Amino acid sequence: MTSLPRYKLIKSLGQKSWLAVDKKANCLVRLQIYNCYSWAEYHQIEEFLELCDRLPRNLHLVRLKDCLLPKQKGSGIKICLVFSYVKGKSLAEVQLRSETELYQLARSLLRILIYFHRLIPIVCLHISPEFIILGDGGMHLYLDLYPACFLRDGLPADNVRAVVDILCGIIEENQIRVSPEFRKWFSLARQSLNADEALWGLEHFQQERLCNALVQSEAVNSKESNKAIVPYSLVLVIFGLVTWTSGVEFIAILLFLVAPGLLVVKSSSLTKTSEFNPKE
Repeated sequence: MTSLPRYKLIKSLGQKSWLAVDKKANCLVRLQIYNCYSWAEYHQIEEFLELCDRLPRNLHLVRLKDCLLPKQKGSGIKICLVFSYVKGKSLAEVQLRSETELYQLARSLLRILIYFHRLIPIVCLHISPEFIILGDGGMHLYLDLYPACFLRDGLPADNVRAVVDILCGIIEENQIRVSPEFRKWFSLARQSLNADEALWGLEHFQQERLCNALVQSEAVNSKESNKAIVPYSLVLVIFGLVTWTSGVEFIAILLFLVAPGLLVVKSSSLTKTSEFNPKE
């Protein structure tokens, strides 16, 4: 074990997380400090450390480098976990703006859960915005000491519900407009038994949303194209004028009918030209 004087605290990263400098290795680290109030909590800490030792390496999971334990055991002590530092912002700090970003976040979180739920025995992680880091290289998770544990009854479903709660909180806080398909997925995901089932539903509703958007786009394009077609009744009127009047009279009437439209087209084209000038 390593002594705490090796690390110099720089700033707080949350309720129990600190950015620090490892003076020996000359690098940044993340410290997570916990209070141990009972023997039961101390045994849970030992279980957590065993879990970290047996976890396979994963690109999304930040590696635990060290654990600072005092010499005495039991209650009334502090535990410090030393993790590699990942540059980025926590999900609690990032403001998402669109449904597409929400979909990508949900998809990434569910895939991470699937990976850990397929381990033997199953590992259920504590999904909290403070421990989810969004950086240039993607998404990274820090393990939280107490809720990260071996499988108990219903925990995979609890993990999925935690993801849904995080997404709903983001939507409410940032007032993001969400499609009916995505809202339907929220209610069904809360009833999912595992992350595989929730991810399948998410992909299904995403495809449904894209199909509905495509149908609406095609309808708008069809409507716009129909506007450009000359009405059949106008053709009949012009044909009647040609047969009823002389050539000069027809040209005069035609100019009277068409001239206002030509002026509008001419003025609009001049306006568009003035809006974009590459030389300016």
